[in-house]
Order: sequence, then C-alpha cells, then structure tokens
Amino acid sequence: MENATNLDLVQRLYRALLNAADAVLQASSESEMCDKICADLVSDALFHAVWIGRKDESDTLHILSCMGAGAQGIANLKFGFHESLPRFPVAVEAWDSQTLVCSNDELEEQKNTPWYDFLYRNQWRAVLAVPIWRGGERWAVISFVSARTDMFDEQCIGLCQKVSDLLGHALDKLDGQKRLEKLQNEEARRTRHDPLTGLPNRLALEEYMPQVMARAVRQGSSFAVGILDLDDFKQVNDDYGHEAGDRLLQALGRRLQEHVRHTDYVARLGGDEFVIVLDNLDPLLRVTQATKILDNLHKAVETPFAIAQNAFVMVGMTLGLALYPVDGADPDTLLRRADAALYLSKQNKPSRQNWWCMADSTRQLPAEEVVEQAAFNPYGPESAELLTRAKTFLVRIRQSFIECFYDSLATMSEARFILSALTPEQLEHLKQKQAAHLDFLLGAETQRQDILQQAAELGAIHLLCGIPPALLGEAYSIYRRLLIDGLDKALLRAYDRYHILLTTEMRLQDDKGAQLEAGQKVEEKYFALLADRLPAAGCIWPDVSAQGVEVLGNLPGIQAVLLFRMNPAGELVVEHSGGSAGARLTQKLKERISQPVVNAQSVFGNTVTGLAWRTRQKQSCASYFTNPNAAPWRDMMQALGISSSISIPVSVEEEQVAVVLTLFGACPNQFETQRMQQFARSLQHRWEQMWMRCCFPRGSAVTEEQSCHLRDRLFSDGLRMYVQPIVNLRTGKLLEVEALVRIQDTNGIIIEPGSFLSLLGQNELDRLFHMGLEESLSLLQQWQNAGQIINLAVNMPPTYLLNEDGPLWVESALQRYNIRPEQLTVELLETQMIDPTLQDIAIQKFKAIGVKIAIDDLGSGYSNLLRLSSLPFDIIKVDQGLLRNIRTAPLQTFSMVKSVLDMGVDFHELVIVEGLEDDDMIEAIYHLGCRYGQGYGISPPMSPEYFTKWYADYRVKTHSCSYVRELMSDLGVLAYHWMSTRGGQSASRHSLRHSLITHWLVAQGLEGSEVEQWHEQCHYGDDPAEASRKFIDWLVERIARTNKDRLSLVEPPQTGK
Repeated sequence: MENATNLDLVQRLYRALLNAADAVLQASSESEMCDKICADLVSDALFHAVWIGRKDESDTLHILSCMGAGAQGIANLKFGFHESLPRFPVAVEAWDSQTLVCSNDELEEQKNTPWYDFLYRNQWRAVLAVPIWRGGERWAVISFVSARTDMFDEQCIGLCQKVSDLLGHALDKLDGQKRLEKLQNEEARRTRHDPLTGLPNRLALEEYMPQVMARAVRQGSSFAVGILDLDDFKQVNDDYGHEAGDRLLQALGRRLQEHVRHTDYVARLGGDEFVIVLDNLDPLLRVTQATKILDNLHKAVETPFAIAQNAFVMVGMTLGLALYPVDGADPDTLLRRADAALYLSKQNKPSRQNWWCMADSTRQLPAEEVVEQAAFNPYGPESAELLTRAKTFLVRIRQSFIECFYDSLATMSEARFILSALTPEQLEHLKQKQAAHLDFLLGAETQRQDILQQAAELGAIHLLCGIPPALLGEAYSIYRRLLIDGLDKALLRAYDRYHILLTTEMRLQDDKGAQLEAGQKVEEKYFALLADRLPAAGCIWPDVSAQGVEVLGNLPGIQAVLLFRMNPAGELVVEHSGGSAGARLTQKLKERISQPVVNAQSVFGNTVTGLAWRTRQKQSCASYFTNPNAAPWRDMMQALGISSSISIPVSVEEEQVAVVLTLFGACPNQFETQRMQQFARSLQHRWEQMWMRCCFPRGSAVTEEQSCHLRDRLFSDGLRMYVQPIVNLRTGKLLEVEALVRIQDTNGIIIEPGSFLSLLGQNELDRLFHMGLEESLSLLQQWQNAGQIINLAVNMPPTYLLNEDGPLWVESALQRYNIRPEQLTVELLETQMIDPTLQDIAIQKFKAIGVKIAIDDLGSGYSNLLRLSSLPFDIIKVDQGLLRNIRTAPLQTFSMVKSVLDMGVDFHELVIVEGLEDDDMIEAIYHLGCRYGQGYGISPPMSPEYFTKWYADYRVKTHSCSYVRELMSDLGVLAYHWMSTRGGQSASRHSLRHSLITHWLVAQGLEGSEVEQWHEQCHYGDDPAEASRKFIDWLVERIARTNKDRLSLVEPPQTGK
C-alpha cells in the first residue's frame, strides 16, 4: 500500500511539474510566474503549502508568493537571519548555505522558535527548501511543505530540485525576453530613424502619413506635405568633403525641428532631401498658415553653418508643398505633387519670388505642358516614347548610381556586414544584376505587372539577405537625386524633364512597394510557424520531429533542413531531412564523411552542426563562399544552391543536447539579422517544448539513448522475424504462420516488440512493414522450394492504409518471391485516426490483388460489429484479452467468445482465437466450437530454423481425438456442459451412462457425491435447470480455487501471440 501511495505521489508530482512548466512559460511577469507555480503545486493536495521568499534589505525573508495552508498568515512572520535564534527555518538555511535543505519533521525541530505556533496551527510538518538561481545568482528560495512527516525521499527531493531549476530557467527566459524587447525597441528606432541626423527616415514617414491623414479626416482638418532640398549642397561636399557635408546635414536637421511647431513632422529621405509635414491646418486658412510656418522655417538656413574649424558656409533651400486634400487624397500623390512643385521651383530659381512653391503652381505651366498627374500612365505610349528617347541618358545615370550607391554602402556598418558575405565575383555579379534591374524598370516595353512580378521575387531575396527597408529607401533616394541633377543639365524640354522624372518616380514606387510587401510576407511565413499548436503530450518523437522538419523545409529560402542526433557510436547522423535539397545533402554527407564524429580535430566537428553540439550554442555560417572554415564544403553547397546555414541545439535536462536542427539557406547572410536570430531563438524554444512533450516524463523505462539504439539495431542488421503457428484444433493441421518482429541485440538477446514498437513513428512503422514482409516472403520461398507450401499472416500498421502505393508494392513483393496472393493474410487493426471511408477504399484495393484480410484483435480497441458486417474480411481474430479472465469469469468469457464464433459462421468468415496459453484453454475453446487457435499452449513464437522441426513433431501430436472421447480439465468440462445446456449439444444426446461428464466424475473420484447427483438430475431430474445451475456454480468455484492455488505457487505463464 505504501508503495502504491508513493507511486501515486510521484505521478502527481510529474503531472504538476508539466503543468508548472506550461504555467511559467505562459506567465508574463515574475510575480505571475511565482503565483502560478505555487498554485499548481498545491492543487490536487500535492503539497500542503508552497511558498517563495527572498532576503530583503531588512535582513528578513520577504514573502514573494504563498499558496496553501498558512498563506494568509505567513506575511506576518519575520523569518530573520539573526544569530541569537536557537534554530533557523530550512528556508533561511537554504538561503545561507545556497543549497537544498530538507527537514522531514520540521514541527519537532522548531519547537522553541517564535513561529512554532504558526507551524503547528497550519500543520507544517515536513519542509524542503531549495534556492532559485536567476542569471547565475541566488535570487530566492522555494519551500515545499507537507502535512505528513517523512514526505521527502530521494526521488521526491530530486523532483523538487527540478521545480526550482525549471523556475530558474523560466526566469532567465523572462529576463532574456525583456532584454530582447528592449533590443527590438532600439532596433525599431534605428530602423525608423536616420543614423546621421536622428530624424525619422523614409520608413517612419510611410508609417506616419496614413496616421496624419486619418487624423485629418477624423477632425475635419487639413495638412501639407513639403519636400525640401538644399541648394548648392553638392558644392559643399566637393569643396570641403563628405564629412563636412554630414556635419551640415546634422545641424540642419536640428534647426528644422527648432523652427517648426511641435505638432509638425520632419523626416530625412536621404542625401540632402527632407520632408516636412505641417499638421492640423485650418481648411479655410491652410495657405495662410502654411506660408507663415514656411517663412519661419527658412530661418534654419539664414545663419552660416560651421562645417570645420574656422570654416562656415551658407546654403539655400527649395521646397515644394502639396496640400491635403486639394492636391491629393493619398500619401503617394501628395509626395509626387510636392516633388513636382520642388522641381518647378528649382527650374525657376533665378526668377522665383519665394523659396518654396505650391503644388497648384505646377498647373500654371504653358498649355502644351499641362498634364494631370492622376491621369498620367507611366506605362503608356507617351512614357514609352520618352524612355526610348532618354535611354542613353538613363544608362549614364544608372552607371553613376551604381558607383555612388556602393560608395555610400561602404560608410554604413550594417551594409558592410551584408556585403562581407559576398566574394568579389559575387559582388560584381550583384552590381550587374542591379544595373540590369534598373534597365528593366525603365524599359520602354516594361509593364506594371512585369515589375510587380519581378519585385515580388527580389523582395523575398532582399529580406532573406538581411537588407533592411531603410537601405532600400536609401538606394531609391540616391538614384532619384542623381536623376534630378542629371535632368537639370540635360538639353530637354521642361515638359519632357518633368514627365521622365514622373515616370521614373511612379515605376520606382511600384517596384519598392511590391518588394517591401513581398519581404513582409516572407517574414510572416517564418513567424507564423512559431504560432502553430504544439503537439499533445505523449506524442511520438519521430513523427513530431519529421513533421516539424517538413514544415521548416517548405519555408521560403530554405534549401534543406537536417535533424541530427548522436548514435551509440558517438556519430552525428541524420534522423530526418526536409527541403528541396535535403535528401541530396544527406546523401552527399554520407559519401563525404564515413564517421561524422564531433570532436575538435575532425572536419565535421568544426561545422556549424558539430560546433552547435559541442558548445550547446546556436552556430551560423553567413556565407559558405567567404567563411574560411567552410572551405571544405564550399563546392558541395554551391552545387546544391546553399549559401548559408544555422544550427540550433535542442537541449534537454541538465543542458544535454538531444538533437541539432540545421537550416540551410539559399541566400548569404540569411540567418544573421536580429529578426532571424529572434526567429532562431523562438524556434529553439519551440523544439525544446516539443521534445519535453514527447519524451518527458517517459511512459516507460526506456531512455532516449536506448530508444535510438533500438531503432538503429532494428533498421541495420538487428531485425529478426519469428513465426507462431495457427492450427486447426480439430485436425491439428497448420492453417498459417503469423510473422512477428523481434530485435536481436548486439549481445544476442532477443527483444520483444513491446519494448520498441511504441518508440516508432508512422514512417518507421511503414518501413518496418516492408522489411518484415520481405524477410517473411523470403522464408515462404525457401519452404516452398523444400516442398512445404505454408501460408503467412503479417500485421500491417493502420497508417499503411494511407499509402496509395501500398497495394502495388505488396503485389510486386509477392511476384518477386513467387508467392500466390491467397497464401498471404494481412492482419489489420482498425483505428479512429483514419477516416473510415479511406480505410474501406484501401481494404478493397488489397482484396483486389487477392490477399486475405483479417480483422485483428476483435474485442479490443476500435473494431466494431457494424464495420465487421460491411467490409469483406476473410478472417476474424479474437483478441487474447477476451480470454484473460477465463478462469475468474469463465461464463462471461464463454459467452463473448461464442458470440464471435457464431458471428463468423453467419458472416462466412473464419474465426481464430488468440491467447490459448495452455491445454485447458485449448480444450475449453474447442468445446465452444472453435476450429482455429493460436497461443503459447500450441507454440510460442519461434525462429524459422526451429519451426521446421516443430511442424514435423506437431502434426503427430493432435488433441482432437482425445477431446472427442474424454474430458480432460475442469475448464473443458464447464465449456462442454455450458454448451450442452445452451443448445450447442443436447444433454439427451448421450445417455447418463455414456456421458463424457459421467466418465470424468468417475476419473475424479466423485462417484456417489452430491456433484454426481446434480449431474444425474440434469439428465433425469424434475428441475434440470436448477441442477445445472448448481453443477456450474460448483465447477466455477473449483476452477477459481485451483487457479488461485496455481498462482500462489508459480509465476503466471508469459502471454502473447
């Protein structure tokens, strides 16, 4: 009883540990985490109380959380660290000693302390306290309280330590998440702010514009958008250098912010180009208000700029202004109109009256140059003609852009890091591709749909390569400035200059918008995967991990995914592969490395996978083409289209690595950005949760190392097929043999299927079916060649019914070994996991090739009578579980077995009873009318070599004749009599003198006994039913008593097929 209580306690503690794991991982703060874990551990009366405390500034143990008995009063206690006290609570000792402290009779040990009354009142008898470590430092102490003494044995202590470790790890993860959020906020600011001036950048502006527009609609107000450009800024760079130009831009950014209202918005697009948004203008006074603001804004350039020691310069400004809603109803239109006004103002610089120009001024162009931008088609015939005439000019701009853009990238640390992943040849190829893309964008024949399609591909590549939106915006900004400067000097009509600029701007906007949208979709696909539901606890790891690898392999830019585990020989082997190149990469690794060990001296040990296993840290390779350590793998990866990789160790208890998940990317730098590193961390956490749900706590005593060893033996050279005969109980003739799988370990021990079948996933079970059938058919062929025609039964995993090629494969295997289809019986165990309609279709396909179909284990699991009557089964196999209680509840067992036998007759199906463990059971089942049986009483499973000898001996040994002439056992007598009184055999068919039971009673020495009188009354008495009841009750009691005596003397026989 005590052992059962302890087992129940451990099981409840394991459940609480899993619940606590879920709770702390879902908590968003340390207080919520502490409360949840304490609450989970006192639920179901697991612990009397659980509380968490830490030492505060007043040198007392401050209570952070407490659940259970004493929760209301513990806050009033002062657990101090005073030396004058005779005895400290275990929580204080655990804090001081920084180790686990346990008292199995705390109430007795604290008798003379101030808190004894509290402990007694709340029945705190046994207490265990263990420190919680956070970030490598002692953070608090968690105390487990029980109302009974001697609660904490070795196993319970270990589990309590795991709770503390779990809480510590969860707090570390929470701290990491907070640090990550801080980094993300900082990164978000960097992404949305210009690194030179600190002003919002183009991305921030794109996010801000819809907000200001929505506010204007909501408030009924107006706003203005201005694009500002410096005059003669290029001369500053040429005369004083880019560093001086940068100082000027920084000072200008500060001045612009100082000379606008606090409600206005200043952003830098790139170069010397800025955007000013004047918010909350009165719709009736917007021009007046804007004029006043712009007059004040010009003061930003009315004083010289200090650009070097004793060096000052003056610059001017030009601004184009568009008003909402008169000049446009969307951000793109307003910016284009403002840009057109800027261009017009620059064109008229010598004669202009103001340094700024309203967008409606563009409508005052000469009549031949008037065009409505809203109606302008950048892909129409007019645009095509303009681009054709300007082709030579645009080629020159493109060449200048490539040089300027990459010079600009050289000054940006983020861009330098991205380019460092490219070889010189790849960099030159990139420049050529970029030039070709610009030519494509501005090609006369290019249509919008062409641009959107190509931009979608480029956007995904740019996102995967780590190119941020701000860098993309910088490229467009540089090109646009070069184009404007070039158009200023070009010998073109103002109308043509303006419309070339407009065509270019609209096409570039289409390209940029499509690229950013495509990149966002790619990122969403990656992070959406992390939100998928985790597998249920108790799932099989091979299935869960195979599915996880497959999903990862379908992500954009993922060429291959390999899941590595260590085999018993200390080699990292591929457990699963995914992605378009996964199978080929696995094969090439096998060909390249005969022994993939992970020590520092081996080549494989210094790959990202080997390093991840050894260091237990994520490892990545930004480029297989520039990383010197990746040189041995460069050609192989290039042939597979792989440029980068990241390896993620999946750690288990005590920081041991269980598996390593390696992702191989098509793009260089694919896994290096902060966003992708965040994805990798989240993916690592997800896979560790998957592992825990599949493998902790394990339902059996098999460790994962043993599980891997068993699977390795099974699929290498350890598979052995045993056979167990199924015979005709009346004639002794062999019906067929059932093939049963076994593993022969390296030490020669044969391992039963119960030790390893539950460890196999769906794919492994299907593979095992193929291997087992191949070997079994080979045995049939050998026996056939020796003149013995033997039929075979094999167990098919339920999920194999989903294999569309399964029936064809089985038919092909039968043909290869020259075995007739009717010699094979396929035993099926139905399952609710598969749609019944799909099962029916698959069964019909197997029937069509001529094999027999048996429904296995009727009486257990899902098999039901309705489906039994509707499907073309040839054989019904009665589950051995039905006979488990044949000696303790024989009549109920007889009734169930007889019902199935009758059903088999009605359905014209052959019935086989499994689990015939001894001669008594065989006799009883024989008298119930069963013809075919299987079990240890006939023969245990045996190796094929022994089967031939057994078969020769058994054909001589048949019990059928003796069963007809005499009754041998109590169980046989009961079955015989039960059948005679239920109409199976008439009691009047034989006279009392010639009755088999009469002879059995004589043989048992029961002549003249009361039992013999009951039997006589069954034949000739006035109340044969009552006499039969007494006789049956006596037999049932005799069988139960004999069974009890038998069990007290010997171990029960091994059960199984």
